[in-house]
Amino acid sequence: MRTGWRRTTNAYARAREFGKSLNEIRHHFWLRMVLISDGETVSFPWCDTWSEMDRFFQWLETADDGKDWWDADQGWEMAVIRAGDRFHVREGDGEDEEYFNIALPREPLLASVASLRDRVPKLIARLADRIGEDNWTTHRR
Repeated sequence: MRTGWRRTTNAYARAREFGKSLNEIRHHFWLRMVLISDGETVSFPWCDTWSEMDRFFQWLETADDGKDWWDADQGWEMAVIRAGDRFHVREGDGEDEEYFNIALPREPLLASVASLRDRVPKLIARLADRIGEDNWTTHRR
């Protein structure tokens, strides 16, 4: 890579050059939040942007003992409850199917969240600078 060399491209303008709409390329910019514990991976498939993830992170940081968080969309359901020094996380289909039910230690999870909340906005700013717009903080309309 050449020092001082930088190319900025507006991704949506380039997509339009190829006859693609915003909706046809939007999925290429989605973020994916996952929680990993003892080899189990819990996914948040409907949290595609940083603002959606950050709302959940804020809840994790401020949740009192016994407080819960819940979300569901299109055959997916996530329930999280703080129980003492752990967060219990259950992922299912919103009906009868349970995919995962794990308990995560609170302090290590909050340390990871703090690191992400520090690093990700900086990374998004760099990416936005490179392609000409922010496609990660919120959904574009």
